Amino acid sequence: MLIFSDEFNTPGRSLANGDDKRWTALNVSDDTNFSPMRYVPEAVTTVIDEGAMMRLNASNESDTRMEWVAYDEPKGALRFTTDNITDPEYAKAVNKTYTGGMVQSWNKFCFTGGVVEISAKFPLGNGFWPALWLFGNLGRAVYETSNEGLWPYSFEECDPVWEMYPTPKTHKKQRISGCNPNPGPGLHPFQGRGATEIDLAEVGNTDWGNGGFVFNSLQISPSVPEYFRPAMMDLPEGWSVDKTSKLVTYALPEGDRSKSWYRDLRLGGQPATDPDIKVPPVGPNLHWYGPPGVDAVSAGVWPLNDLAERYRTFRVEWQDGDEGYIRWFLEGVFVFEVKASSLGRYAVCTQGPSDREPQCQHVP
Repeated sequence: MLIFSDEFNTPGRSLANGDDKRWTALNVSDDTNFSPMRYVPEAVTTVIDEGAMMRLNASNESDTRMEWVAYDEPKGALRFTTDNITDPEYAKAVNKTYTGGMVQSWNKFCFTGGVVEISAKFPLGNGFWPALWLFGNLGRAVYETSNEGLWPYSFEECDPVWEMYPTPKTHKKQRISGCNPNPGPGLHPFQGRGATEIDLAEVGNTDWGNGGFVFNSLQISPSVPEYFRPAMMDLPEGWSVDKTSKLVTYALPEGDRSKSWYRDLRLGGQPATDPDIKVPPVGPNLHWYGPPGVDAVSAGVWPLNDLAERYRTFRVEWQDGDEGYIRWFLEGVFVFEVKASSLGRYAVCTQGPSDREPQCQHVP
């Protein structure tokens, strides 16, 4: 059953604060991840998109020639524009060098499961990091004070042992803890809350559109013990890549599970040998497993050579409960799955002073 859709097919809409019942185009500086961006409502508007610059020879990565090509059917779209800030006084006041756009549905449209589907294309150019994502409503993206101790916690219950663990640097203790009998107005006692992040797509592209990539991820806390975390750029233990199809599969290691990352993950994509391939074989994101105290459980699709030329459909299916899951799809092709069973307790035990009392570090 469709609950809400927006085709953005009326040109010239304003999404400034108070102008739209579903969306808000922000007017704020982004101080996350060393961003140089000031978000302004004027950078966001609706248009009828009639075409794109396209590579003349997409099969040859060294051929960078491009030309304008009109779409067979123009498409309603939400357009974001990035510009240099040329006014030195304004640049000093906002402490940024660029203006751009971010649109949120914060406190206007919330849900706790179902299907989200977005059709989007992305800009050419190194340095951009456009994204489509879901965020827990207790926090608010780029408003960092609101997110302290909330992003990206996903733990509900009370675990007194875990409560005593030291919090890693750069991370904050869970603000609304399941061990707290008086968490504050409107909140249930002894129920942990947080602002988990689900990324439909985080996108990188090149100056000429060849070799672009898409990452899908679930960002959660508390993180698994360091024992389970692979080293950066290392394939987790238990994962293997088929030499012909390039598809990645996982088998739980027997015995020692060091550096095996999360269990019960599933990767998709199409075999590299498929003559009609739309989505290349999917791999784990070896470039980033998350900062201290946070796990980025993610997968990547690459190379994608026309992210700026045509619209692709990004879809996430979110089912809660003990048999629940989060599944990502690109162009209708399965990409990645995190199951409820992936998120249970992870424990590492060593022999303590007494032979009868092993010492265990665990994540609830």
